Amino acid sequence: MHQIIFEPESRVSLSLEKPEAKSSYLVIDHVEFKQKSDSPAGSETTSVYFNSNLNTIIGGRSNGKSTLTNSIAKSLGNAVFTSNENTSTSTHNMYTFNDANFKVYWEGDSEPNNDRQVEFIPQDYMITLADDDLARNKLIRSTVETDECNYEKIINYEKNIQENNSEIGQLLEELETLNQQLNNLKSPEGDKAGIKKQLESINESIREQSDKADFSAESQKKYQIADCNLKKLTGKKRLTEFNLQDLASVKAKKIKLQSPLSETDDSDYNKQLTDFLSALEQEANQKWQKKLISIETEQNNHLEYFKEAINKIHTSSDYMNGPRIKSVQVK
Repeated sequence: MHQIIFEPESRVSLSLEKPEAKSSYLVIDHVEFKQKSDSPAGSETTSVYFNSNLNTIIGGRSNGKSTLTNSIAKSLGNAVFTSNENTSTSTHNMYTFNDANFKVYWEGDSEPNNDRQVEFIPQDYMITLADDDLARNKLIRSTVETDECNYEKIINYEKNIQENNSEIGQLLEELETLNQQLNNLKSPEGDKAGIKKQLESINESIREQSDKADFSAESQKKYQIADCNLKKLTGKKRLTEFNLQDLASVKAKKIKLQSPLSETDDSDYNKQLTDFLSALEQEANQKWQKKLISIETEQNNHLEYFKEAINKIHTSSDYMNGPRIKSVQVK
């Protein structure tokens, strides 16, 4: 109690309210252990009783404060002393009452019971936690897991990290593939001057082949003009043939005039309208057929003209000499 006087006020609190009551099953009543003494028996049993609420062990350095709490944890089989993860190196400074027949009595029990578990935080726990990333993260995770909302955020965060890592890996593979394809691309052989020289050589070869075939530049031009006209006439001929096929289909159909819907019951009046519409429909069909025949005649004349023009090109010397240019091979 004397040491408490020297503690900062922020660490001391006096209150009339009793801390939360715990079940007696969770409260340690007292502990017993043997200590050496000068008595004839050589040792005597020491009992340390605890309050059911907060207990504070006060004493100077190396007076056994941690030794007492370490002994309680060890006798109850705490994981700090029994886990395979904790080696002798991590517990060699955690002193206990060895060979002291240490016993723990729980509230309401007359016999000691070492089967119950307690949460034990060693003296150097914070130092160890600061050096051990895995243990620190494990503690933080176990704390956050008590809040379902926050724990769900952690799960979603880890899921997003996995998805991002997977996407990053895929993008890196695609980048590697693109880099390989880029390295495999070859630039055109030769520079601009070299390409120009190659084109001149090709043109010279064409001229030599034309001379050997006795096919002058003027003859080539005439053939190209004839070939272009032939393609135009052939296209027009096909279009005219299609028009004639369509006319044959149109001529088989008649014009039908739709009678306006009369709103009167006068039969004479309605008959007058119907008769006039029928006569008008007959006149329209006569004029329609006459016009179709005129268009058909005109299309047939065009077709004959295209056929004659095409045949004239096929038999012309300008065109007939044309296949010889196709036999010229570029070296």
